[in-house]
Amino acid sequence: MVHPQDLLSQASEERSIVPMSHRLLKLLVKGAVAFLHLGINDGRVEVLLRREVAEDEGFAHTGRQGDLSGRRSLEPLLREQRDGGPDDLLTPILGRETSRFDRRCRPCAHDRRLLESKYILTTRARLSQGGARAVESSLVTLPPWGLAREEEKMIAMLAGGTGAARFLRGLLAVIPQQDLTLIVNTGDDTEVWGLHISPDLDTLMYQLAGLLDEARGWGVRADTFACLAMMGLYGEPTWFKLGDRDVATHLVRTQLLREGRSLTEVTATLCRCLDVRARVLPMSDDPVRTRIRTSVGVLAFQEFFVRERWQPEVTGVEYWGHERARPAPGVIEAICDAQGILIAPSNPITSIGPILAVPGLREALKRASAPVLAISPIIGTEAVSGPAGKLMRACGYEVSPLGVARFYAGIADRLLIDERDVGWREAIEHLGLRVFTAPLLMSDREAAVRLAQVALACLHSEA
Repeated sequence: MVHPQDLLSQASEERSIVPMSHRLLKLLVKGAVAFLHLGINDGRVEVLLRREVAEDEGFAHTGRQGDLSGRRSLEPLLREQRDGGPDDLLTPILGRETSRFDRRCRPCAHDRRLLESKYILTTRARLSQGGARAVESSLVTLPPWGLAREEEKMIAMLAGGTGAARFLRGLLAVIPQQDLTLIVNTGDDTEVWGLHISPDLDTLMYQLAGLLDEARGWGVRADTFACLAMMGLYGEPTWFKLGDRDVATHLVRTQLLREGRSLTEVTATLCRCLDVRARVLPMSDDPVRTRIRTSVGVLAFQEFFVRERWQPEVTGVEYWGHERARPAPGVIEAICDAQGILIAPSNPITSIGPILAVPGLREALKRASAPVLAISPIIGTEAVSGPAGKLMRACGYEVSPLGVARFYAGIADRLLIDERDVGWREAIEHLGLRVFTAPLLMSDREAAVRLAQVALACLHSEA
């Protein structure tokens, strides 16, 4: 953890005046935004670091991934700048592309709302040779979901499970990652070997990073399982198969959570390390757990789905803890600000249901000004994959596109169903949803891309 007061003086308001090149400024504020004039030649920057910044994760992890996480790595940079180097102050470039903001040293109104934070670094850039004017600005740590671009056409997607991962594979070929916000189910989260596992967050993060084992639909491609085998030798359960590289993700997540970070903050950190440019938001930082009532008792979702291979008879589904949960930071804003909202072809009951159970999320979707398109995970009277049909039936929904429509009625205003299911169109339209048809089976990447293209066209269709 970087402690700014250790790097600078021990005064109540620490201060250091050093020549700041574009390089140093970039390293100091990657993950933050500077509103500075362009082309300030021979500039000197006065950096005031208030004490409350010291424990801020956003500051501690600035710069390259992890290499500014301690005092020793930052001091040489400061020393290098004191000894000389380029003096031009340029607009800092964030990790993925140049930030777009008002260059009169004011954040635009849209960005100001996104830049809310209690941690503030104040800088004053002054022209040398007695320059008459000073440029004042603030470096404000970004919220975990990052900085929106003024001209972006943001798409928000509710997602979870393998259906969402397959659809996401196609979507990434159609829109830039940075225009996408995923609101992800955490009802499947569990603990294995003392580690916090977030299966849906990880599956989608790996897909975004190009690491997903698409043949399995989970885990890291070409992973090995030596740790799993060793744990078996020690008598630990091995029914939940964790690959060796996958375990690293869970180790880091568990450590950061134990340090007091929120799941949103931890997810943002993991995504930055994997160069994921989309916003990936857990539905809530509070624990909500899906429980399946079965003929053999109440099972956690992973026990039902993985250990029992979803064979027991299901009598009901519950979302434990949902009434006390709050939407994660950025979730409501993503829904309100999106120009289009997708509901992935995920299991409605156990992948989307927990998201909708978080107080405030269902209402936000109902109030959304953007169109909301749900994509059916059911073709005919069968689920494309997994236990969606069994779970829908247990919860009183017909296993058909009409059952999906009834689940999403009042939330979505349009539904994409398979072209073979056109016979359900009229009944679905009576529920108030516009109906679109297309081939839904994502048998390969090309099919997923075509479905994504159709979904976006349906989302923005005015016909």
